[in-house]
Amino acid sequence: ANLCAVIEDAQALSRSSGGAFDVTVGPLVGLWGFGPDGSISAPPDAERIEELMQAVGNDKLHTDCSRPAVRKDDGRLKVDLSAYAKGYGVDQVSGLLDSYGIGDYLVEIGGEVRARGSNGRNVSWSIGIEAPQRGSRSVARVVRLHDAAMATSGDYRTYFESAGSFYSHTIDPRTGYPISHNAAAVTVVADTTAFADGMATALLVLGPDEGLKLAEQQDIAALFQLRLDNAIDERMSARFARELVEE
Repeated sequence: ANLCAVIEDAQALSRSSGGAFDVTVGPLVGLWGFGPDGSISAPPDAERIEELMQAVGNDKLHTDCSRPAVRKDDGRLKVDLSAYAKGYGVDQVSGLLDSYGIGDYLVEIGGEVRARGSNGRNVSWSIGIEAPQRGSRSVARVVRLHDAAMATSGDYRTYFESAGSFYSHTIDPRTGYPISHNAAAVTVVADTTAFADGMATALLVLGPDEGLKLAEQQDIAALFQLRLDNAIDERMSARFARELVEE
């Protein structure tokens, strides 16, 4: 029942993002060398990408959680919840702490976080957002989280280089190819970590223009970090600027 509910929620996020987030994209992620079968050093064959695209798509996956049941229209379709389940796990741990009446905590799994109350110094939790730099680590911005969740999706940790081009592990389910725009990372702050996790992926796939437009339409607190020549530029939604940027 829990698995069905998670897939159902992920499917709703897929629809709201126009398919930019898609839990069936796993075979394409694997084809590009970012799955369990190991890495590659050159882009895969276009015909193979087109072939796998026939077995990918959130419209081929259906849930009926009253039973509970999940149905696939294509037997080759696979469900990969890696861009949603970590956030869901954080929410489950947070819910357990809430049930024990614990009012101050920070839960983190794989970089996705949810905070409640205050830290040991009795102030809101301060969370660093990393600068999306390949090969180095530094903090680009610090936000204070109070009873909120945060997740970041980026292209700067997992990628390969071939013939002078970088190929990100973030695959656009609508095309079958890695993202190619200049958005390097997207951070989303929301009520639940599962939503923040999935929506950060969706907005990164959509990129700075489509993604920011969707964030404004749905009143999502989102921070986009863009590569401009050798610098990183920030764009943020109105809600992110209003709630998370300290004067």
